[in-house]
Amino acid sequence: HLAIIAAALFSGYVFGQEAFRTWLREKRLYKALCGVAALVGLYVVFWSQAERMANAAVAIERNFYGVLWVQDHFQDSTEEPSWYGRALYHGRILHGYQYLTPGRERVPTTYYMENSGVGLTLR
Repeated sequence: HLAIIAAALFSGYVFGQEAFRTWLREKRLYKALCGVAALVGLYVVFWSQAERMANAAVAIERNFYGVLWVQDHFQDSTEEPSWYGRALYHGRILHGYQYLTPGRERVPTTYYMENSGVGLTLR
């Protein structure tokens, strides 16, 4: 009887050890698949954002410092037609805005507004 119990214990031990190794391999595979899925997801998000930016841009230029792009704003706005203008971006940062509404082309905006530091200095 002892031999049967010992055989059952040892075979159970070997089976358990093999099951644990298989689980570790599958866990590594699961982690790898999760990593690949995360990378694909990030790629899709960044690609769609870049595609949306490229479709909305009037002009895009790449230089040593990064990507500069120009986009029209409020072009079809019926609520605020006087805000129609063109914005200059470096990445996601707005660096300038010029009104394109007739009569407002020379109104200072962004850094040069009347109440900004530069605007107060130039006043």
